[in-house]
Amino acid sequence: MCKILLVCLSLFISVTTYSQIVNIPDANFKAHLVNYTNPVIDTNGDGEIQVSEAEAVNSQINITNVGVSDLTGLEAFVNITSFNSSGNLFTEIDFTGLNELEVLSLSEEQLELINFSNISNLENVLIQSSSLSVLDISSLINLENFRYRLLNSTIPVLNTLILPNTQTLIDFDVSDTLIENIDFTNFINLQSLRFVRGEISTIDTSNLINLNFLSLTGNNLSTIDVSQNINLNFLSISDQNITSVDISNLPQLKELWFNRSNVSEIDLSNNPLLEQILIYETNIDELDLSIHNQLKSLDISSTMIEEIDLSNTPLIELLKINFLELDTIDITPLSFLSGLEAVYTSLTEIDFSSNVNLQSAILFGNQFENLDFSNSNNLGLLDTTNSLELRSINIKNISLPDLIFFAINNPNLDFICVDDIPLAIAQNYNVPPFTTYVDDCALAGGDLNFIEGTLTYDVNGNNCGAGAQPLNNYLINANNGASNFANTTNIDGEYSVKVSEGTYTTQVLGLPPYYDTTPTTATSTFAGFNQTDTADFCVQPNTTADDLTVSIIPLTEARPGFEADYEVVYENVGTTSLTGEVTVTFSDVQVDFVTSTPAPDNQTNSTLTFNVGTIEPLTQGSIMATFLLEQPPTNQSGQLLPYTVTILPTASDATPEDNEFYLPQIIVNSYDPNDKTCLQGTQVLFEDADKYLHYIIRFQNLGTADAINVRVVDVLDELLDVSTFRVLDASHNMETTIVDGQVDFIFDDINLPPETVDPEGSNGYVTFKIKPVTTVALNDEVANSADIYFDFNAPIVTNTTVTRFVDVLHVEEVSAMDVSIFPNPAKDVLNISTISKIENVTFVNTLGQEVKNISVSENNSKVDVSTLVSGLYFVKVTTMDGSVVKRIVKE
Repeated sequence: MCKILLVCLSLFISVTTYSQIVNIPDANFKAHLVNYTNPVIDTNGDGEIQVSEAEAVNSQINITNVGVSDLTGLEAFVNITSFNSSGNLFTEIDFTGLNELEVLSLSEEQLELINFSNISNLENVLIQSSSLSVLDISSLINLENFRYRLLNSTIPVLNTLILPNTQTLIDFDVSDTLIENIDFTNFINLQSLRFVRGEISTIDTSNLINLNFLSLTGNNLSTIDVSQNINLNFLSISDQNITSVDISNLPQLKELWFNRSNVSEIDLSNNPLLEQILIYETNIDELDLSIHNQLKSLDISSTMIEEIDLSNTPLIELLKINFLELDTIDITPLSFLSGLEAVYTSLTEIDFSSNVNLQSAILFGNQFENLDFSNSNNLGLLDTTNSLELRSINIKNISLPDLIFFAINNPNLDFICVDDIPLAIAQNYNVPPFTTYVDDCALAGGDLNFIEGTLTYDVNGNNCGAGAQPLNNYLINANNGASNFANTTNIDGEYSVKVSEGTYTTQVLGLPPYYDTTPTTATSTFAGFNQTDTADFCVQPNTTADDLTVSIIPLTEARPGFEADYEVVYENVGTTSLTGEVTVTFSDVQVDFVTSTPAPDNQTNSTLTFNVGTIEPLTQGSIMATFLLEQPPTNQSGQLLPYTVTILPTASDATPEDNEFYLPQIIVNSYDPNDKTCLQGTQVLFEDADKYLHYIIRFQNLGTADAINVRVVDVLDELLDVSTFRVLDASHNMETTIVDGQVDFIFDDINLPPETVDPEGSNGYVTFKIKPVTTVALNDEVANSADIYFDFNAPIVTNTTVTRFVDVLHVEEVSAMDVSIFPNPAKDVLNISTISKIENVTFVNTLGQEVKNISVSENNSKVDVSTLVSGLYFVKVTTMDGSVVKRIVKE
């Protein structure tokens, strides 16, 4: 009887244990486990998880974006070997009792506490969190691979990491922490070590004799000793204050990266196996590659290197030489070269005739005179964008249908030598409209054709004979039936328009309606090149009209507590001599008048009056004025600073509406010296769509040396009528050319000093006016930005100014798509600002690959771009109201 009772009791206990239900209070967690299919956990289908069912799981459990906030019940799965959780809500997790666990992956933003007590079999651990400040993994004595990442945040919080005393660790990879010191003494079998963006100031790797991968980025290291790591294959040292590195004892080294450090020299004489070298933003000025016949990839950017000898590196397949003062380079020994990138160098020519395997050449922003691709018949991508001095390209023997060709904004690219001219034309490549295809490469050494002449005003009625007045800043346009080529006259009334072969009709654009020219048009025909045709135009009145016009141009931003400069431009566009009076009206509550040139003839608290004397027909004058803005709270960022200028007389004026000009200047806190502004603001009444829009583009040399030449490129919006374009004024002598809507303001020999030497003299500007096209419609938006080039540096891209035509003026606002991205070029941080809340920012490289994607929930964002490789990127900014794509250059 006793035996029977014991057997029954034992059986009862066994059945009770078998049928016991695991307590899982989190409904999302329980539902996920009940419905789990790989493997099936709820094997009896009762909607519960029995202890026996939990214990039967001997593989993995994955919990992704389920919304779990409580992991109670996980402890019952004592035999799982892998656990993966991401996108949930729990703040802590306890692995006590899960002794079979070997693989762990946690990507949980709110995770604050992890308990690894008595867990000894874990081999592979990945942890990503934004809230974890202390991490104790000392119990993981069999750990082989450990990785930690900061998740969805730029603010590191992990400051304590307690490591196990083990020799099993092979891979250690940690980034974005506040950890100041890590002892690697016990990890003698470590093969890969990566420590990125931490606070460590010293690191000892001397005992890591098996180390073959070492990457140290963004720490506080000033020295590093790798002499004992003789098995290193990969070494990367970036964003450190390290001045020297000795790699002479690394004979097995195959990949070497030195980025953004103070290293000034590097000796590669004991590293003959190097296959990849990447060096940028260092002080290195010399690189000896004489023994590196195994080298396949060389990437050198933003260094002091001025000469590179590639004669002993025949296996190079990828070559990048960006942001270098490099005058010449011989790539003829590189028969395996498939890709070349040379962005913003001093190169004047490259011969590709020996690079028969070349597939891609990105060469924008250089000062090339000639490029020869004659035997590189595998070329698939050719980008010479912004190569300002590029004059000719030889692409004979290239398969034109397979070639992707970008030659945008190459103002001096006259000739492209090809085998088949009709085929080249049919490809519709992105080349300037004046660029000419030739099949005789000898012609590429010459010049295109020119239409030249003068524009004068017939002051004395003698058909522009003696005493004729030269007219400055008027547009002379030549049209061949397909494209327009234009230039503005200089102070002597002279112009020169570059054209190709064919027949061109030339005329003066932008004259007031009271004048005609003799001749009305001129015809020039060119067969061949190196020819010049002369076409002089005489301006004569066709009626009698009084017509004065005036405008006020802000030369600086309006900042509370600072002075702001303005230029008032007045002009007689009529046919009679008039005596003018200019009045400037301002808010005396917001600003105080400081000074002007000339001084005002009359002054009140809120007005200045200038008697400007006799203004002859087709002449203009200017007044320079300075005002001091009151400090906050009188002036606040975002408020309007109103100015109104008027010119008299108006009684007989043919167009009295342009005798008054209103400037609603927006007050700002920060100062961006490279910008573009539409003086009419962000809104214009649709009834005024037939009037001029006034623009100013300002620039400042923020470099360290004089800018010899400055070039401002403005691709006009298609809603602007190029035929009405008129330059009003500029800070320095310049030339203006227009080709199919792209305006180039060329300040040659400007010698603009840097801000550090001459804060005021480092500034420049150009201002112009232009009318919308006659077909502009209500709610249309005119958007414009400009690229500013200082010598042969990467362009600085201004903000985009957006003006909308409305039926009723509303409170002044900035368009949701008026996205400002600066600085451009960017080095470490890219600022993105817009009036509409940003949701997402995506970076895409020139190959169309997405390289960075971040989520944002604010109007202003600072994006870390320090890890991006130097080059060109497209940035897509998505806001609540839409998206916009802009181009940036990463230095």
